[in-house]
Amino acid sequence: MKSDNKSLNKNKSLRRVLLETAAFFTLVFMVYILLWIFFQEELQKLSLWSIEHLGLAGVAVFVYAVDTFIVPATADLVFPLTTTWPPVPLLLTMSAASILGGMSGFFLARALSHISWIQDAVSYYREHGERLIRRYGLWAIVLAGLTPLPYSTISWIGGMLKLPAAGYLLASLSRIPRFFLYYAIIESGRLLIS
Repeated sequence: MKSDNKSLNKNKSLRRVLLETAAFFTLVFMVYILLWIFFQEELQKLSLWSIEHLGLAGVAVFVYAVDTFIVPATADLVFPLTTTWPPVPLLLTMSAASILGGMSGFFLARALSHISWIQDAVSYYREHGERLIRRYGLWAIVLAGLTPLPYSTISWIGGMLKLPAAGYLLASLSRIPRFFLYYAIIESGRLLIS
């Protein structure tokens, strides 16, 4: 009976994450459509400036930073600025920078989790993230890698909980299909409105 309740709660929680992900995809899709409709020229100019001045290195630094530290930003901010870039180098760069950033956050948290101000900095997120990791283990990293769950936050909490590093790295590979999938959704939306 107790294991049936646990299984039911796990299924409800997973269903909730999947529904939130679907809602997020819909919201992001609509935002990108609106941005493209109203700011197409500006986005193209900004994209050209970015290509000329920063290129893939700028994308890599940005994605690495937002996935290393717990900041109110996401790697997805790159997409509207890079609509004209060749997708494969862009997505591979984003994937590699994200995985390296997550690993950096994971090891920083593992090394610094005994410091009180580090604990204070993540305390707001820790309860929910820790509950997710305790319930799903390394699958929580996969979920954060694929969905809008904050990957950097879950990475830090995983480091603080001393998850196995090899398992963490393997789970973080979920960032690769995530970027390709998000790009495909955004690009299909752009093609629909063109």
